[in-house]
Amino acid sequence: MAKAKATKAKPAAKARQAEKRTAGAKSAAKRTAGAKSAAKRTAGAKSAARAKSSKAPKAKTIAGAPEIARKRPNPWAEQIAAAREATRKAKGPMKEAFDFLCAYSQAKPFATKDHPWGHTVYKGKNKKIFAFFGCSDDELTLTVKLPQSGDAVLTLFKFATPTGYGMGKHGWVTATFHTQDSVPTPVLKEWIDESYVAVGPKR
Repeated sequence: MAKAKATKAKPAAKARQAEKRTAGAKSAAKRTAGAKSAAKRTAGAKSAARAKSSKAPKAKTIAGAPEIARKRPNPWAEQIAAAREATRKAKGPMKEAFDFLCAYSQAKPFATKDHPWGHTVYKGKNKKIFAFFGCSDDELTLTVKLPQSGDAVLTLFKFATPTGYGMGKHGWVTATFHTQDSVPTPVLKEWIDESYVAVGPKR
């Protein structure tokens, strides 16, 4: 009886081992299939990326130059540089008046100095310009916004004109002085005061 039982147990054990091997083989096959599927997805993503890259517009290049995006030259670069240099080298009465009025503008609360377009400008708390200055040996210009006194200023003072580029329509006035002219700094200080308030933040 014992021998018969042992004989029957052996085939059963072999069957279980065979089932385990089959299950292991199926599991390995699934892992292999999963790896292949992941590889296909990766390859597809790379292919899509290459296709997208090939469709992207290429930067224009200059013959003989490396293929990098180049900034367009500023058409006003020379004029800006000339204006800055003229202010730096300026001397005499025009420069003295310029320095005085710039210091007065700088003393305004929250005033900051900047140099766009080659000119010296002053901005208020809201970063809006309230005074433009231009200076050379023989000329001084001041541009301010005078919404209240602008009309009277243009009538009373020959050195005052509406600012160009359409700004005159919005109350901007430009005063221009030359070497032979006397610069009325007290009057110009009042203009700077009015302009500072006009372009400042509204309460």
